[in-house]
Amino acid sequence: MAIENRENSDYSEETTLQADSESRSASTPAVPSLAPGTRIGKYHVEDIIGRGSMGTVYRGFDPNSGQKVALKVLNSTGPDIQQAVLRFQKEARILDDIQNDSVTRLYEIGQHAEQHYLAMEFVAGTNLQIWLQRHSDLEENEALEVVSRVTRALEDVHLNLVVHRDVKPANILLEYIGGETDPFLVPNEPISQFRVKFSDFGISRHINQTASLDITRTGTTTGTPKYMSPELYGGSAELTPAVDVYALGVLLFELMTGAPPYTSDDLMKLASMHCFDPIPAVQKRNPLISEDAAQIVRRALAKKPEDRFADATHFRLEIERVLRREPVDFEDHPQVAFHASRWMWEKTFEWTLESSIQELWPYASDTERLNRAIGLPPVNYRSEKDPELGLRKYGSFRLAGLKIAWEEHPFEWIEGTRMGVLREFSSGPFVWFMSLVSLHEADNGKTLLRHCVRIKPRNLVGKIV
Repeated sequence: MAIENRENSDYSEETTLQADSESRSASTPAVPSLAPGTRIGKYHVEDIIGRGSMGTVYRGFDPNSGQKVALKVLNSTGPDIQQAVLRFQKEARILDDIQNDSVTRLYEIGQHAEQHYLAMEFVAGTNLQIWLQRHSDLEENEALEVVSRVTRALEDVHLNLVVHRDVKPANILLEYIGGETDPFLVPNEPISQFRVKFSDFGISRHINQTASLDITRTGTTTGTPKYMSPELYGGSAELTPAVDVYALGVLLFELMTGAPPYTSDDLMKLASMHCFDPIPAVQKRNPLISEDAAQIVRRALAKKPEDRFADATHFRLEIERVLRREPVDFEDHPQVAFHASRWMWEKTFEWTLESSIQELWPYASDTERLNRAIGLPPVNYRSEKDPELGLRKYGSFRLAGLKIAWEEHPFEWIEGTRMGVLREFSSGPFVWFMSLVSLHEADNGKTLLRHCVRIKPRNLVGKIV
């Protein structure tokens, strides 16, 4: 298996690492840099801003308009020139399809003499990799805000049915919007002073890929190993935006702890860690991270793409929910078989109430009030930090001489509409208890309150109760 490692550069290009001892990039002849003032098409070269084995990116300008551009010039030597040209043309097509403020704009694709080039928008500012070197000690909210801004920019890419496949700090450009300043000082500015733009679509692909556009070499997986999802390592032909969500999960983990979840100098070992190792507990590395933020990281880094956020929009909405200090609304608890059986008790209660949903929600969402309403004694709660699973909440009380203890999993919360709690019992007459409360608009401003209860008894006592 060969992995195209795209670890370095600003407007980055790929270098190729292989699992065996022979490196493809080592056999590629070095291509001399273009001198300042060299003409490429109608553009003049100024200096280098990025380099890789496939090509070099220069800052240039159009002498007729004075407009600055980023010139991506393909290397004209090497054994893979034909395939490289195809990939170059594919990148141009993807950029042309998107064309919005969240992506570096394509101005022109051309060929000058034997040199193929893309003329793209030049972003005055920095990139996230450089910015993070100046902002290494981020608080939880700051880390969430950075990734929220990145996901908002990535939304436009996913809405155009494109998977980037190489989401990493070096490819996330930050356009400075605070006016003229010393370029060296730009990275010191807060993230709020930048407009996020994605660059380097050289290995991106449309979600509904046709065979004619699938130009990655057979047996080769493409990306930056530190940020690659398990399905990228596996060379899956069916890729979804969840690939990019995983990379953002790695970035969020890195921002919160100072290091990525998996590290190894051995490329094959790193691939195995991403595909098979348990997700490291972010709270074990940084105990200041909240449980809600830790849940977001765990879901973004799920091994199966269907277990992650579907795309950048879903990821951003959950981040913003945590930033607003609202409970998250996705499941993060043991899966329980809720199918009906003769050993499960299930009952749904309904009431039509005079008050509005907004008036009732503070009462219906109060689990302590719910406990009292169904005749339960006061609950003793305690929290514990688990090195792998993070913060866990436990409850207990005594009822009719029996000690009943459980772990509490608030698995659903949609503000003003719906809440659910699962209690997984370690002792007492029940195996688990699930309560789901939902509020629905009724006629004449009234509210239909529906309460569904499911209980799995542990023994005869539980069945009698």
